[in-house]
Amino acid sequence: ALHEAFPHLTRTPYQLERAVEGVYRLRNRVAHLEPLINSNVPAQLVNMRTVIGAIDPQLLSWFASTERIGSTEVSTAGLVPVMGLARDAGLHELTDHWLTVPTDKGANAGLKVGSLVAGMVAGADSIDDMALLRHGGMKRLLDACYAPSTLGSFLRKFTFGHVRQLDAVASRFLTNLDRCAALLGTDAPLLGDPGAEDFVFVDVDDTIIEVHGYAKEGAGYGYSGVRGLNALLATASTKNTAPVILAQPRFVNRQNPSRVPQMLRHRRPHHAQGTLDSAAGVVPV
Repeated sequence: ALHEAFPHLTRTPYQLERAVEGVYRLRNRVAHLEPLINSNVPAQLVNMRTVIGAIDPQLLSWFASTERIGSTEVSTAGLVPVMGLARDAGLHELTDHWLTVPTDKGANAGLKVGSLVAGMVAGADSIDDMALLRHGGMKRLLDACYAPSTLGSFLRKFTFGHVRQLDAVASRFLTNLDRCAALLGTDAPLLGDPGAEDFVFVDVDDTIIEVHGYAKEGAGYGYSGVRGLNALLATASTKNTAPVILAQPRFVNRQNPSRVPQMLRHRRPHHAQGTLDSAAGVVPV
């Protein structure tokens, strides 16, 4: 029945279902005169093309010639200040220096990582959603607009070691962001300027991200009984500042999470005080 309704379907049934659901939700918002300010219209346009192309390629050609979202409109103009800040904080240069993905798939790593960051900021949560970076006037905002297939080939070359290289990029990028605080209209660092009597609240929690398939490097059955990737999420905040993500390192899932607080305790700065918890352990630091 599915093949009869969509004779030219080239995606999986799950991908088709996601596309139809996205278009359906957008249709409901428009029909009920609800605001679209938080809706990812370019992504839904891609979904429309997916559904129409699966029904009839000629209908898709007609749709492309008549749709009124032209080549200059940009629904995610908020990317301009975000990616400008990323550029000034050295995201591209840091990635080119620290990330070494093999073969031609790893060429221009800085631009590709920048594209992935831009896509996620714009609301993409899958490789297919990265098509929103090539819609409308996005090419006027970004130095490079890679196809989703190119970004997918880039990510599929990653090993656990490349993830750790991105950790090195992230830590240095965070330091540069702190130095670029003046671009946000303030001379204060990301955590403000806490005094000797003030507290910096550090929250470290671990999580299991479920994955499927035995080829996923670094995955395993951990304490939760779920096959997945074990990651730590560390955030810091003060009474006057919003939380800042400090790090999100991955660990081999067979590692006992109760050892994590003890390991991190030995790496703390001499002036840090407070408590640290991770799954099975709570220790003073």
